[in-house]
Amino acid sequence: MTEEIEEETSKKSERKVSIPESLKEKEEQKKTETISVKEIYSVIASYFPENQFDEFLLNYISNMIYLDNPDNESDLKALIGDYLEDKIKYPENKKEEIIKKIYKQLYKDKNKTTRKAIIAEQLIQPIKLSEISVGSKNKINSINFDTNALTFQIDKLYTDTVVGKEEKKEYVTDKNKIKEMNEFMEAMKKEKMMAMSDVEINHERNESHKVDINIPAFTIHIGGKTLLEDANLKIAFGRRYVLIGRNGVGKTTLLNHIARKEIDGIPKHIQIVHVEQEVIINDNELLNEVLSCDKERLDLLDEFDSINKQLEKQKDDSEIKRLTKKLEKVNLKLEEIGANEAENKAKFILLGLGFKEEDFTKKTKDFSGGWRVRISLAKALFIMPDLLLLDEPTNHLDMNAVMWLEDYLINWPYTLVIVSHAKDFINNIATDVIHLTNQKLVYYKGNYLDFERDRAEKIKQNHRLHEAQVKKMAHMQEFIDRFRYKAKRANLVQSRIKQMNKMEIVEEILQDPSCIFVFPEPTKINPPVLRLDNADLGYNGKVIVGKVNLNVDMSSRIALVGANGSGKTTLLKGLVGDITPIKGLCYRHGKLRLGLFRQHHVDQLDLELSPLEELQKYYPDVETDKIRGHLSQFGIGGNLSLRPNYLLSGGQKSRVALALIMLSNPQILLMDEPTNHLDLDAINALIVALSSYDGGLLIVSHDQNFVEQVCTQIYMIENGHLKQFRGNFNDYRKYLRAQTDKNKLYKLNK
Repeated sequence: MTEEIEEETSKKSERKVSIPESLKEKEEQKKTETISVKEIYSVIASYFPENQFDEFLLNYISNMIYLDNPDNESDLKALIGDYLEDKIKYPENKKEEIIKKIYKQLYKDKNKTTRKAIIAEQLIQPIKLSEISVGSKNKINSINFDTNALTFQIDKLYTDTVVGKEEKKEYVTDKNKIKEMNEFMEAMKKEKMMAMSDVEINHERNESHKVDINIPAFTIHIGGKTLLEDANLKIAFGRRYVLIGRNGVGKTTLLNHIARKEIDGIPKHIQIVHVEQEVIINDNELLNEVLSCDKERLDLLDEFDSINKQLEKQKDDSEIKRLTKKLEKVNLKLEEIGANEAENKAKFILLGLGFKEEDFTKKTKDFSGGWRVRISLAKALFIMPDLLLLDEPTNHLDMNAVMWLEDYLINWPYTLVIVSHAKDFINNIATDVIHLTNQKLVYYKGNYLDFERDRAEKIKQNHRLHEAQVKKMAHMQEFIDRFRYKAKRANLVQSRIKQMNKMEIVEEILQDPSCIFVFPEPTKINPPVLRLDNADLGYNGKVIVGKVNLNVDMSSRIALVGANGSGKTTLLKGLVGDITPIKGLCYRHGKLRLGLFRQHHVDQLDLELSPLEELQKYYPDVETDKIRGHLSQFGIGGNLSLRPNYLLSGGQKSRVALALIMLSNPQILLMDEPTNHLDLDAINALIVALSSYDGGLLIVSHDQNFVEQVCTQIYMIENGHLKQFRGNFNDYRKYLRAQTDKNKLYKLNK
């Protein structure tokens, strides 16, 4: 492990601990005696090979040692021995040697005081709200200790209060909390690690692979939380399913379980590929990375070359004859699997997803995260598995690529299950919708429009049946109560009781609670507010977008569109001040507060902090209750606001990022793909909030429904220039269609 990892670890360990003033001196004294997570990490990393242990797992092991405080080498062995044996495959004698060295490095000539001891000491101290408040009015109900990668909240028993009885609370320390968090983190780590496996094209596919999946009554638990209970999985071969549901209900986890065939009943012989939102890519060149999925083709090509080399050297006629026959067989097999078409197919997919020909020889490690997702998507499309699972495939695509993917998937000959919240994308490709709600899977035929209509009708029918049954049961109960003790009516009473017992109760369909975002009203400022005048924007003297003239005021409702790499992000950076125009002028009002929502919002969040702590970090003087109330206005209320950010879904992180931005009460919002990761209800809530927002908007988005409902103008970046597009978003789609090459879709193998 390098110094860079140590530096990164050090940065992650800089989180401050909120503790009473009376304990600060003791804490400072302990710092010199305490073996820190950083120290442990540094030592452990030097013995654990980088190619076998990622940073997360090393953090986890370091925290285990930190919290357990092993008293001897045997205790240390119990903590890390399995990792050394199972994962690194050290023999017993080597394992013992490594453990001895680690223990000596960690604890020689050191006082083995750990954070565990500090916590124990603090638990017996009297705690006062006034002592731990960040401001004069701010109340904090927990003390947080950073353990590098993991965040533990150690609740205190508070007896003092400076407020009324209603705000007086009791918090009891739970000694199992750290253990439970570790277990949950292990479960979540397992989920996160399961990116697309190294699967290969199956050229021996037959009719046995064209199977339906029908699994009744399965349950999924993750980290002690039930995501699905007695749910039914029904996937018919050749259908295109779109899986929808609220953020955090378990859609990605369900796909993970299907991909790993962890649900009993999924046929073991079918090939399943899951393309997730976050992926890991190796060091191959782009085109070779995609082609590497066809191992049979590569092996045959190697054999073909080997035989030819042997023939060149061979002089014996009989041997030449034998090698020639062998070469013919190899060549015939290459023709059968379509080896000559493989490279063209791979190039077609890559170009369709927005890559350029010059990218084909570029190493995958040199691509950004969004482009790496596209690489995994390209590999999956190239493999053409029996069941393809896609998680938000349009998030990192521009409009051209989205339309290409729509066309490609409409002609997909096998089975698709896609998690998506892009309404137009769903409407264009879905044959079925699966709604994950109330820990069940509910199935609807058709696209999202059909789903909305059918669900509304289903809810109406259910409500009528439920009300009718309630009335009937009430009438029967009234009869029973009235004549229960009358002998002449005894038979009738018993009959009614039996009828009620036999009744199949019509459970009322519970609708998801409505999602509402509340944006504060910004302070008015007069124009000009934000503008670019004849500005050249770029980097190191190279112009990306030239001669830009753009005016954004508090009445603006602008959608910014263009291909990936055209300069949309560069323009946003110019407006916000991250870069200075190479030429021209950028004007910002002196009282302007800008809110910037980045496409990769995770980069804005400290994943070790909770949403509450995240906002407190930027706004330490704002009362805790006010921050909690503000978060709840974005659907991050209750315990969710106290959960570490790394445990939140992508959509929940987006809500936190929105809440953080809006706490500053900006007059202008600059938003880069704000609907990515949000569920459909949250997107609708965002549309409503932005529609009533009194500030200015400039939004980069390829979500047609969102843009058409929020924006009144479309500006397009094309060929290095910004110009206003005359028309609506549907007109823009037609324009792109007309501009694209008239290439026919690659004929998919049936």
